[in-house]
Amino acid sequence: MSTSREWTAGTARPRGGPRPFGYLFQDPDHQIFEATVADEIAFGPRNLGLDAETARQRVQRAARSQGLLDKLTCDPFTLTKGERQKVALASVLATQPPVIVFDEPTTGLDGEGQRAMLEQLRHLNETGRTVIVITHSPWVAAEYCQRTVVMGNGEVLADAPTREVFGKRRTPGRCRSRGAGSHPPGSAGVGQAGPVCARAAAVPQGR
Repeated sequence: MSTSREWTAGTARPRGGPRPFGYLFQDPDHQIFEATVADEIAFGPRNLGLDAETARQRVQRAARSQGLLDKLTCDPFTLTKGERQKVALASVLATQPPVIVFDEPTTGLDGEGQRAMLEQLRHLNETGRTVIVITHSPWVAAEYCQRTVVMGNGEVLADAPTREVFGKRRTPGRCRSRGAGSHPPGSAGVGQAGPVCARAAAVPQGR
């Protein structure tokens, strides 16, 4: 089990103590369960105990950021896969977590959709959030990540700037990789993904 998934289960304690974070599933259909888009986005704020007006404002803000204001009364499962992914992301953003883990955020999206999603991740990072990306796509790590951690058999095989990891002539084979990068000052991140080896992980480049 990866560290990021252990955090989801509440069993791991990252350095510096536990930090609130959001987790975007690879398949939005495993995350969405409410009858309307509005209720789906509002679930997190309500669960945090926010008052009705604050929750409403967060729903509006998150929906606007994903272009979903005209979908708030829709059943999420009547939307396209890309739109459902936006609903899932909006529901995470509505809780305003300082750290967000994205599990294979480009899965099921066309080229334009992939770029749009990754640029959102870059923007989130640039505006102060730690962003962790789990990906099997080498180009995602190469273009959007500053640092990559490669792991194999539970051991760290490499932990360096992504350019350095990709620049090595040979990357340890049969490995699982994790990558972290570009966090706001004083924060840290870990994830999984995949450069040249079996898998790799990374975080969008920010400041």
